[in-house]
Amino acid sequence: MAGLAPRVSKVAVIEGTIHCPDVAPSGRLIFAQAALPEDLATEYGLKVDAQDHPRFPRDGTADQWSDAAQFDAYQALGRYLGKQVRVASEQARPANSTAEQREALDAQSGSN
Repeated sequence: MAGLAPRVSKVAVIEGTIHCPDVAPSGRLIFAQAALPEDLATEYGLKVDAQDHPRFPRDGTADQWSDAAQFDAYQALGRYLGKQVRVASEQARPANSTAEQREALDAQSGSN
């Protein structure tokens, strides 16, 4: 487990606000990084895969020869990151916005 410590991140999704001087509304940036977040590092499948594959979760895209455990670990990580981004995008919406404003925000962020 000690070998995982340098690869564990406190967070894998961060948020920021973008301000453009000539544009009235600010924008919101949500950034997800393929990382091994603390709260997910203890999940058995990811921990085992990270120990067995020292490059996880930073394998190159040219490496298409993954075993079932590695595939499952990346799938679990992707599902986790997707949920974190969804939560961040829902928190970014104004609570008192109209349906039209929410649809515009969803269109900008690519949400459904």
